[in-house]
Amino acid sequence: MKTLLKKNPSKKEKIQQVLFGLVELYIKTGKPIGSQTLQAQGFDHLSPATIRNYFAKLEDEGFLHQQHASGGRVPTDLAFRLYAQSVKDIKAESVNNFFIKEKSTKEVKSLLHRVTEEISESLELSAIASFPIFDQDFIQKIRCIDVDESTLVCLLVTDYGQIRTETFYNNYPVTAELLKKAETYFLWRIGKEQKPEFAEEKDFIFARKLYTEIMLRHALVFGNSLKNSIHKTGLSFLMKYPELNNTNSLSTSLLFFEDEETIAGLLKKAMIEKKLSFWIGKDLFPHIKKQENFSFIAIPYFINHSPAGAIALFGPERMDYKKVFQTLKGYADKLSERLTKNIYKHKIPFRASLEEERIGSACSILLEDKSQLDL
Repeated sequence: MKTLLKKNPSKKEKIQQVLFGLVELYIKTGKPIGSQTLQAQGFDHLSPATIRNYFAKLEDEGFLHQQHASGGRVPTDLAFRLYAQSVKDIKAESVNNFFIKEKSTKEVKSLLHRVTEEISESLELSAIASFPIFDQDFIQKIRCIDVDESTLVCLLVTDYGQIRTETFYNNYPVTAELLKKAETYFLWRIGKEQKPEFAEEKDFIFARKLYTEIMLRHALVFGNSLKNSIHKTGLSFLMKYPELNNTNSLSTSLLFFEDEETIAGLLKKAMIEKKLSFWIGKDLFPHIKKQENFSFIAIPYFINHSPAGAIALFGPERMDYKKVFQTLKGYADKLSERLTKNIYKHKIPFRASLEEERIGSACSILLEDKSQLDL
Protein backbone atom coordinates (compact mmCIF):
# COMPACT_ATOMS: atom_id res chain seq x y z
CA MET A 1 0.00 0.00 0.00
CA LYS A 2 2.88 2.38 0.64
CA THR A 3 3.40 2.89 -3.08
CA LEU A 4 0.03 4.64 -3.18
CA LEU A 5 0.91 7.17 -0.50
CA LYS A 6 2.10 10.69 -1.22
CA LYS A 7 3.82 13.24 1.02
CA ASN A 8 1.54 16.03 2.29
CA PRO A 9 -1.53 14.98 0.30
CA SER A 10 -4.71 17.04 0.25
CA LYS A 11 -7.84 15.65 1.89
CA LYS A 12 -9.17 14.61 -1.52
CA GLU A 13 -5.92 12.79 -2.28
CA LYS A 14 -6.04 11.08 1.14
CA ILE A 15 -9.53 9.80 0.43
CA GLN A 16 -8.44 8.49 -2.97
CA GLN A 17 -5.42 6.79 -1.38
CA VAL A 18 -7.74 5.08 1.09
CA LEU A 19 -10.00 3.98 -1.78
CA PHE A 20 -7.12 2.58 -3.83
CA GLY A 21 -5.69 0.88 -0.73
CA LEU A 22 -9.04 -0.77 -0.12
CA VAL A 23 -9.34 -1.82 -3.77
CA GLU A 24 -5.89 -3.44 -3.75
CA LEU A 25 -6.61 -5.28 -0.49
CA TYR A 26 -10.00 -6.45 -1.76
CA ILE A 27 -8.40 -7.68 -5.01
CA LYS A 28 -6.01 -9.73 -2.88
CA THR A 29 -8.47 -11.14 -0.36
CA GLY A 30 -11.93 -10.97 -1.93
CA LYS A 31 -13.34 -10.05 1.49
CA PRO A 32 -15.04 -6.84 2.75
CA ILE A 33 -12.48 -4.45 4.21
CA GLY A 34 -12.89 -2.81 7.61
CA SER A 35 -11.17 0.33 8.90
CA GLN A 36 -8.81 -1.50 11.25
CA THR A 37 -7.85 -4.02 8.56
CA LEU A 38 -6.95 -1.22 6.15
CA GLN A 39 -5.09 0.72 8.86
CA ALA A 40 -2.81 -2.29 9.39
CA GLN A 41 -1.93 -2.33 5.67
CA GLY A 42 0.13 0.85 5.44
CA PHE A 43 -2.40 3.41 6.72
CA ASP A 44 -1.27 3.58 10.34
CA HIS A 45 -0.94 7.37 10.01
CA LEU A 46 -4.78 7.50 9.93
CA SER A 47 -7.02 6.55 12.83
CA PRO A 48 -9.79 3.94 12.33
CA ALA A 49 -12.34 6.71 12.94
CA THR A 50 -10.85 8.85 10.16
CA ILE A 51 -10.80 5.87 7.79
CA ARG A 52 -14.45 5.15 8.59
CA ASN A 53 -15.32 8.78 7.82
CA TYR A 54 -13.55 8.44 4.47
CA PHE A 55 -15.41 5.17 3.85
CA ALA A 56 -18.73 6.91 4.49
CA LYS A 57 -17.89 9.69 2.03
CA LEU A 58 -16.77 7.18 -0.61
CA GLU A 59 -19.98 5.22 -0.08
CA ASP A 60 -22.05 8.37 -0.60
CA GLU A 61 -20.17 9.00 -3.85
CA GLY A 62 -20.86 5.48 -5.11
CA PHE A 63 -17.35 4.05 -4.83
CA LEU A 64 -18.02 1.65 -1.93
CA HIS A 65 -20.93 -0.30 -0.57
CA GLN A 66 -21.51 -2.08 2.71
CA GLN A 67 -23.11 -5.49 2.55
CA HIS A 68 -24.01 -5.51 6.26
CA ALA A 69 -24.46 -2.67 8.73
CA SER A 70 -21.54 -3.78 10.89
CA GLY A 71 -19.40 -5.23 8.09
CA GLY A 72 -16.57 -3.88 6.01
CA ARG A 73 -16.78 -2.16 2.64
CA VAL A 74 -16.57 -3.58 -0.87
CA PRO A 75 -15.52 -1.53 -3.94
CA THR A 76 -18.10 -0.90 -6.67
CA ASP A 77 -17.43 -1.05 -10.41
CA LEU A 78 -16.94 2.73 -10.26
CA ALA A 79 -14.07 2.20 -7.81
CA PHE A 80 -12.48 -0.53 -9.94
CA ARG A 81 -12.77 1.68 -13.01
CA LEU A 82 -11.08 4.64 -11.27
CA TYR A 83 -8.34 2.37 -9.94
CA ALA A 84 -7.74 0.81 -13.36
CA GLN A 85 -7.57 4.26 -14.93
CA SER A 86 -4.92 5.26 -12.36
CA VAL A 87 -2.61 2.33 -13.21
CA LYS A 88 -3.24 2.00 -16.98
CA ASP A 89 0.07 3.69 -17.86
CA ILE A 90 2.14 1.14 -15.92
CA LYS A 91 5.18 -0.12 -17.83
CA ALA A 92 5.18 -3.45 -19.66
CA GLU A 93 6.47 -6.55 -17.91
CA SER A 94 9.29 -8.53 -19.51
CA VAL A 95 8.10 -11.85 -20.98
CA ASN A 96 11.34 -12.98 -22.59
CA ASN A 97 11.15 -16.49 -21.13
CA PHE A 98 8.39 -17.57 -23.50
CA PHE A 99 9.66 -15.90 -26.63
CA ILE A 100 13.22 -17.17 -26.25
CA LYS A 101 11.80 -20.60 -27.12
CA GLU A 102 10.12 -19.28 -30.26
CA LYS A 103 12.12 -19.33 -33.47
CA SER A 104 11.22 -17.66 -36.72
CA THR A 105 8.38 -19.66 -38.16
CA LYS A 106 5.83 -19.50 -40.91
CA GLU A 107 3.26 -21.02 -38.55
CA VAL A 108 2.19 -17.65 -37.16
CA LYS A 109 -1.30 -18.85 -36.19
CA SER A 110 0.09 -21.56 -33.94
CA LEU A 111 2.36 -18.93 -32.37
CA LEU A 112 -0.68 -16.76 -31.66
CA HIS A 113 -2.53 -19.72 -30.18
CA ARG A 114 0.39 -20.55 -27.87
CA VAL A 115 0.75 -16.95 -26.74
CA THR A 116 -2.96 -16.78 -25.88
CA GLU A 117 -2.70 -20.01 -23.89
CA GLU A 118 0.43 -18.76 -22.12
CA ILE A 119 -1.25 -15.50 -21.05
CA SER A 120 -4.29 -17.36 -19.75
CA GLU A 121 -2.14 -19.80 -17.76
CA SER A 122 0.16 -17.13 -16.31
CA LEU A 123 -2.68 -14.90 -15.07
CA GLU A 124 -5.28 -17.63 -14.46
CA LEU A 125 -7.91 -15.73 -16.40
CA SER A 126 -9.86 -16.41 -19.58
CA ALA A 127 -7.95 -15.19 -22.62
CA ILE A 128 -9.20 -14.22 -26.08
CA ALA A 129 -7.30 -13.16 -29.19
CA SER A 130 -8.19 -11.98 -32.66
CA PHE A 131 -5.84 -13.02 -35.43
CA PRO A 132 -4.83 -11.43 -38.72
CA ILE A 133 -6.55 -12.93 -41.76
CA PHE A 134 -4.30 -14.96 -44.03
CA ASP A 135 -5.94 -15.27 -47.43
CA GLN A 136 -3.50 -17.93 -48.67
CA ASP A 137 -3.52 -20.28 -45.69
CA PHE A 138 -3.66 -23.57 -47.59
CA ILE A 139 -4.27 -26.95 -46.01
CA GLN A 140 -0.98 -28.85 -45.71
CA LYS A 141 -1.87 -31.96 -43.71
CA ILE A 142 -4.95 -34.07 -43.08
CA ARG A 143 -5.70 -36.96 -40.76
CA CYS A 144 -8.98 -38.90 -40.93
CA ILE A 145 -10.25 -40.77 -37.87
CA ASP A 146 -13.34 -42.95 -37.69
CA VAL A 147 -15.29 -42.29 -34.50
CA ASP A 148 -17.80 -45.05 -35.23
CA GLU A 149 -19.26 -46.81 -38.29
CA SER A 150 -21.00 -43.68 -39.55
CA THR A 151 -18.96 -40.79 -38.12
CA LEU A 152 -15.66 -39.47 -39.40
CA VAL A 153 -13.50 -36.66 -38.00
CA CYS A 154 -10.89 -34.96 -40.18
CA LEU A 155 -8.03 -33.04 -38.56
CA LEU A 156 -6.68 -30.27 -40.78
CA VAL A 157 -3.37 -28.39 -40.43
CA THR A 158 -2.81 -25.27 -42.53
CA ASP A 159 0.31 -23.64 -43.89
CA TYR A 160 0.37 -20.96 -41.17
CA GLY A 161 -0.21 -23.36 -38.31
CA GLN A 162 -3.97 -23.31 -37.82
CA ILE A 163 -5.51 -26.61 -36.67
CA ARG A 164 -9.17 -27.35 -37.35
CA THR A 165 -11.49 -30.33 -37.22
CA GLU A 166 -14.40 -31.20 -39.49
CA THR A 167 -16.99 -33.92 -38.85
CA PHE A 168 -18.57 -36.04 -41.58
CA TYR A 169 -21.30 -38.69 -41.56
CA ASN A 170 -20.90 -41.64 -43.92
CA ASN A 171 -23.54 -43.67 -45.72
CA TYR A 172 -21.52 -46.84 -45.27
CA PRO A 173 -18.69 -48.01 -42.98
CA VAL A 174 -15.13 -47.17 -44.04
CA THR A 175 -12.01 -49.15 -43.30
CA ALA A 176 -8.71 -47.86 -41.94
CA GLU A 177 -7.18 -48.67 -45.33
CA LEU A 178 -9.75 -46.55 -47.16
CA LEU A 179 -9.22 -43.63 -44.79
CA LYS A 180 -5.49 -43.80 -45.45
CA LYS A 181 -6.11 -43.79 -49.20
CA ALA A 182 -8.52 -40.86 -48.80
CA GLU A 183 -5.78 -38.92 -47.00
CA THR A 184 -3.33 -39.77 -49.80
CA TYR A 185 -5.88 -38.74 -52.42
CA PHE A 186 -6.34 -35.42 -50.66
CA LEU A 187 -2.59 -34.81 -50.55
CA TRP A 188 -2.31 -35.79 -54.22
CA ARG A 189 -4.94 -33.19 -55.13
CA ILE A 190 -2.83 -30.50 -53.44
CA GLY A 191 0.40 -31.75 -55.05
CA LYS A 192 1.99 -33.47 -52.07
CA GLU A 193 1.61 -37.19 -52.84
CA GLN A 194 1.41 -39.66 -55.71
CA LYS A 195 -2.04 -40.57 -57.01
CA PRO A 196 -3.43 -43.56 -55.04
CA GLU A 197 -5.05 -46.58 -56.66
CA PHE A 198 -8.59 -47.53 -55.59
CA ALA A 199 -9.90 -51.10 -55.80
CA GLU A 200 -13.53 -50.01 -56.21
CA GLU A 201 -15.16 -46.98 -57.79
CA LYS A 202 -17.26 -46.28 -54.69
CA ASP A 203 -14.05 -45.84 -52.70
CA PHE A 204 -12.77 -43.33 -55.24
CA ILE A 205 -16.10 -41.48 -55.14
CA PHE A 206 -15.90 -41.37 -51.32
CA ALA A 207 -12.36 -39.88 -51.40
CA ARG A 208 -13.29 -37.33 -54.07
CA LYS A 209 -16.41 -36.27 -52.17
CA LEU A 210 -14.42 -35.93 -48.94
CA TYR A 211 -11.84 -33.72 -50.66
CA THR A 212 -14.47 -31.46 -52.23
CA GLU A 213 -16.44 -31.14 -48.99
CA ILE A 214 -13.36 -30.22 -46.95
CA MET A 215 -12.22 -27.64 -49.47
CA LEU A 216 -15.65 -26.01 -49.65
CA ARG A 217 -15.83 -25.82 -45.85
CA HIS A 218 -12.32 -24.41 -45.78
CA ALA A 219 -13.35 -21.76 -48.29
CA LEU A 220 -16.30 -20.79 -46.08
CA VAL A 221 -14.00 -20.38 -43.08
CA PHE A 222 -11.70 -18.26 -45.24
CA GLY A 223 -14.62 -16.06 -46.14
CA ASN A 224 -15.86 -15.67 -42.59
CA SER A 225 -13.32 -13.44 -40.86
CA LEU A 226 -15.15 -13.76 -37.53
CA LYS A 227 -14.99 -17.56 -37.32
CA ASN A 228 -11.47 -17.62 -38.68
CA SER A 229 -10.01 -14.92 -36.45
CA ILE A 230 -10.92 -15.47 -32.80
CA HIS A 231 -9.37 -17.92 -30.32
CA LYS A 232 -10.74 -18.36 -26.79
CA THR A 233 -9.31 -20.31 -23.87
CA GLY A 234 -9.23 -20.59 -20.07
CA LEU A 235 -12.93 -20.29 -19.26
CA SER A 236 -12.43 -22.79 -16.41
CA PHE A 237 -10.22 -20.29 -14.56
CA LEU A 238 -13.34 -18.25 -13.72
CA MET A 239 -14.38 -20.99 -11.30
CA LYS A 240 -11.47 -20.15 -8.98
CA TYR A 241 -13.18 -16.88 -8.03
CA PRO A 242 -15.91 -17.45 -5.41
CA GLU A 243 -17.98 -14.52 -6.67
CA LEU A 244 -18.19 -16.14 -10.12
CA ASN A 245 -18.51 -19.76 -9.04
CA ASN A 246 -22.29 -19.88 -9.11
CA THR A 247 -24.89 -20.89 -11.67
CA ASN A 248 -25.85 -17.36 -12.77
CA SER A 249 -22.29 -16.10 -13.20
CA LEU A 250 -21.07 -19.21 -14.99
CA SER A 251 -24.07 -19.14 -17.31
CA THR A 252 -23.35 -15.47 -18.07
CA SER A 253 -19.70 -16.31 -18.75
CA LEU A 254 -20.61 -19.05 -21.19
CA LEU A 255 -23.11 -16.86 -23.05
CA PHE A 256 -20.56 -14.06 -23.33
CA PHE A 257 -17.86 -16.46 -24.56
CA GLU A 258 -20.21 -17.69 -27.28
CA ASP A 259 -21.12 -14.16 -28.39
CA GLU A 260 -18.33 -13.73 -30.91
CA GLU A 261 -19.88 -10.63 -32.47
CA THR A 262 -19.74 -8.77 -29.15
CA ILE A 263 -16.21 -9.98 -28.44
CA ALA A 264 -15.11 -8.99 -31.95
CA GLY A 265 -16.60 -5.52 -31.45
CA LEU A 266 -14.67 -4.97 -28.21
CA LEU A 267 -11.42 -6.21 -29.71
CA LYS A 268 -11.91 -3.98 -32.74
CA LYS A 269 -12.41 -0.94 -30.50
CA ALA A 270 -9.04 -1.59 -28.87
CA MET A 271 -7.47 -1.89 -32.32
CA ILE A 272 -9.05 1.36 -33.50
CA GLU A 273 -7.88 3.21 -30.37
CA LYS A 274 -4.42 1.58 -30.68
CA LYS A 275 -4.03 1.26 -26.92
CA LEU A 276 -4.97 -0.81 -23.91
CA SER A 277 -8.72 -0.55 -23.29
CA PHE A 278 -10.94 -1.90 -20.53
CA TRP A 279 -14.62 -2.45 -19.81
CA ILE A 280 -15.49 -2.92 -16.13
CA GLY A 281 -18.85 -3.78 -14.57
CA LYS A 282 -21.61 -1.73 -16.15
CA ASP A 283 -19.36 -0.94 -19.13
CA LEU A 284 -20.26 -4.41 -20.40
CA PHE A 285 -24.03 -3.81 -20.32
CA PRO A 286 -26.08 -5.00 -22.15
CA HIS A 287 -23.69 -7.66 -23.45
CA ILE A 288 -23.43 -9.50 -20.17
CA LYS A 289 -27.02 -9.65 -18.85
CA LYS A 290 -26.61 -6.82 -16.33
CA GLN A 291 -24.26 -8.58 -13.97
CA GLU A 292 -21.71 -6.12 -12.62
CA ASN A 293 -18.92 -8.43 -11.53
CA PHE A 294 -17.02 -8.92 -14.81
CA SER A 295 -14.17 -7.11 -16.56
CA PHE A 296 -12.81 -7.27 -20.11
CA ILE A 297 -9.31 -5.94 -20.84
CA ALA A 298 -7.96 -5.71 -24.41
CA ILE A 299 -4.77 -4.52 -26.07
CA PRO A 300 -3.84 -4.43 -29.76
CA TYR A 301 -0.67 -5.89 -31.23
CA PHE A 302 0.94 -4.57 -34.39
CA ILE A 303 2.60 -5.72 -37.58
CA ASN A 304 4.90 -3.04 -38.94
CA HIS A 305 3.19 -0.42 -36.70
CA SER A 306 -0.32 -1.21 -37.96
CA PRO A 307 -2.83 -2.89 -35.62
CA ALA A 308 -3.24 -6.49 -36.78
CA GLY A 309 -5.25 -8.02 -33.95
CA ALA A 310 -5.86 -7.83 -30.21
CA ILE A 311 -5.37 -9.88 -27.06
CA ALA A 312 -7.93 -9.73 -24.25
CA LEU A 313 -8.58 -11.07 -20.76
CA PHE A 314 -12.01 -11.78 -19.35
CA GLY A 315 -12.59 -12.26 -15.65
CA PRO A 316 -13.94 -10.79 -12.42
CA GLU A 317 -13.86 -7.13 -11.49
CA ARG A 318 -11.57 -8.29 -8.70
CA MET A 319 -8.59 -8.89 -10.94
CA ASP A 320 -5.07 -7.61 -10.33
CA TYR A 321 -5.16 -4.73 -12.82
CA LYS A 322 -1.51 -3.79 -12.32
CA LYS A 323 -0.36 -7.32 -13.10
CA VAL A 324 -2.85 -7.73 -15.95
CA PHE A 325 -1.86 -4.45 -17.61
CA GLN A 326 1.87 -5.18 -17.24
CA THR A 327 1.53 -8.68 -18.64
CA LEU A 328 -0.71 -7.74 -21.58
CA LYS A 329 1.60 -4.89 -22.55
CA GLY A 330 4.65 -7.14 -22.34
CA TYR A 331 3.13 -9.86 -24.51
CA ALA A 332 1.71 -7.36 -27.00
CA ASP A 333 5.12 -5.73 -27.43
CA LYS A 334 6.94 -9.02 -27.93
CA LEU A 335 4.23 -10.44 -30.17
CA SER A 336 4.30 -7.32 -32.36
CA GLU A 337 8.06 -7.62 -32.72
CA ARG A 338 8.03 -11.36 -33.46
CA LEU A 339 5.08 -11.28 -35.88
CA THR A 340 6.55 -8.38 -37.85
CA LYS A 341 9.79 -10.33 -38.33
CA ASN A 342 8.03 -13.58 -39.24
CA ILE A 343 5.47 -12.04 -41.57
CA TYR A 344 8.05 -10.16 -43.60
CA LYS A 345 10.71 -12.88 -43.54
CA HIS A 346 8.29 -15.43 -44.99
CA LYS A 347 6.45 -12.88 -47.17
CA ILE A 348 3.06 -13.81 -45.70
CA PRO A 349 0.13 -11.77 -47.08
CA PHE A 350 -2.34 -10.74 -44.39
CA ARG A 351 -5.16 -8.39 -43.47
CA ALA A 352 -5.97 -6.94 -40.06
CA SER A 353 -8.36 -9.15 -38.10
CA LEU A 354 -12.12 -8.67 -38.27
CA GLU A 355 -12.16 -6.93 -41.63
CA GLU A 356 -15.10 -7.39 -43.99
CA GLU A 357 -15.82 -10.99 -44.90
CA ARG A 358 -14.70 -12.31 -48.24
CA ILE A 359 -13.68 -15.56 -49.87
CA GLY A 360 -10.15 -15.12 -51.13
CA SER A 361 -9.11 -16.05 -54.64
CA ALA A 362 -6.60 -18.44 -53.10
CA CYS A 363 -9.47 -20.78 -52.25
CA SER A 364 -10.73 -20.91 -55.80
CA ILE A 365 -7.36 -22.24 -56.91
CA LEU A 366 -7.75 -25.17 -54.54
CA LEU A 367 -11.32 -25.69 -55.66
CA GLU A 368 -10.45 -26.18 -59.33
CA ASP A 369 -12.93 -28.63 -60.78
CA LYS A 370 -11.29 -32.02 -61.08
CA SER A 371 -14.43 -34.02 -60.55
CA GLN A 372 -14.02 -35.75 -63.89
CA LEU A 373 -10.63 -37.20 -63.05
CA ASP A 374 -10.32 -40.85 -63.99
CA LEU A 375 -10.21 -43.50 -61.31
